[in-house]
Amino acid sequence: MKNCPNCNNIVRDEYDTCPFCKIEFAKYKAKQKTEPSNPPPITARETPAIPKAKKKFQAAIPVIALIVLAVIGVSGYFFLRAPLARKSAENTLAKYKDAISKQDISLLEAVLSEDAKKEMIQPGAPKELVMTLINRMTPSEMDIKKYQYSGDKIVFTVKGKDANLGPSTGTFDFKKESGGWKIAKVSWEMQMNSAGSIYDPDYEIKLSG
Repeated sequence: MKNCPNCNNIVRDEYDTCPFCKIEFAKYKAKQKTEPSNPPPITARETPAIPKAKKKFQAAIPVIALIVLAVIGVSGYFFLRAPLARKSAENTLAKYKDAISKQDISLLEAVLSEDAKKEMIQPGAPKELVMTLINRMTPSEMDIKKYQYSGDKIVFTVKGKDANLGPSTGTFDFKKESGGWKIAKVSWEMQMNSAGSIYDPDYEIKLSG
């Protein structure tokens, strides 16, 4: 009697095949001789070395990401702030035009910067005369053609149209003051008419008589 090398059951010596697990003893023994009893241990695969240039690039990724985020943040800030600033300056310009049309010096002073008040409204000058002069030199129609924004300064370039003054180009400088956009400077370039005058003589301000 002998034991089956595979299932360990007792079988007769003359059997060439195990009646239990059906293996052939000769083939099983031959296979056992060709296969190692202790297979070699599985070793961990070595991680390839990362080139130094790649390591430097990987180390710089967080810095690059911060720079990109900073640029996006600044761009987004100006992108969102600029339209709001322009709208506020446009409102100031509308109030300026309203003050002139109503000949209201109090409304005019409310939209002028402190420096502009000193320049446009001379101390001691009759307020009615000041408003009349400003009114005569301001076109009745104004259309904003160009807009410049630099954070603390806004500049409007406008085209003026008036039946008496004719075509003109104006520049309005705005500055941030007292929590709002104030007009800091106003300048106009008038187009001369064929008579060499910037407006009709019958439309002149009568300072005497």
